[in-house]
Amino acid sequence: MIYKALCDPERFANAGSFSPLEVITEQGTVLHAGPTAPQGYYFETRIRLFDMLWQCMARALPGRLPAGSFSSIFGTVIAGQHPDTGRRYTMVEPQMGGWGASCARDGMNAMFSNSHGDTFNTPVEICKARYELGVAHKSLADRPAQDAICLAGRGVSVLYETRAEASLSVGYTRGVVPVWSLDQVPQGGKNAMHILRGSGEIEYHRFISGARLKPGDRVLIETAFGGNA
Repeated sequence: MIYKALCDPERFANAGSFSPLEVITEQGTVLHAGPTAPQGYYFETRIRLFDMLWQCMARALPGRLPAGSFSSIFGTVIAGQHPDTGRRYTMVEPQMGGWGASCARDGMNAMFSNSHGDTFNTPVEICKARYELGVAHKSLADRPAQDAICLAGRGVSVLYETRAEASLSVGYTRGVVPVWSLDQVPQGGKNAMHILRGSGEIEYHRFISGARLKPGDRVLIETAFGGNA
């Protein structure tokens, strides 16, 4: 993807697009782990490697690539039983976030990551009709005023509300180190997910499987704004 973005970003990929490209890796490393290496959330590892290489090339070739993005699938899975119909459901949802600015334009708001696959975000109407989830809000997330020529794209803020017991699994990266920017401008944001318990307790998670949700609990998802330029 990086090669295509640098060498031929306009045309569709074809059989000759990558014929000049030679990829050299060291077997047994994270770049060439092999078929028997233990792995979980493989797509987050892939995104982190892609983001690392993208940053290297952006610094080596100024002006050719934009700053970093929220760079996570942010896979969110909520499963349970609808309290009215008794129907069991599983909502599998990636999240959208902010992309980085380039030297010529602001970053794009609320886009999927550059490694996104074949699942889609869930419309508010589907959450209410098919699942037992309420959506208190779904909007562009806040982005602080920053001193930059071109500003980062904004992430999203989503607040789910539960009416019945459910199970939550989530996994995302870019929750500790902020999104990188170009040159000496302020860095981008960080991804975050909180469980807001009905009791008033707040839990923060980056990777968790099978977290129990009770009626009245809420799940707050906030994806990062991208890097500035």
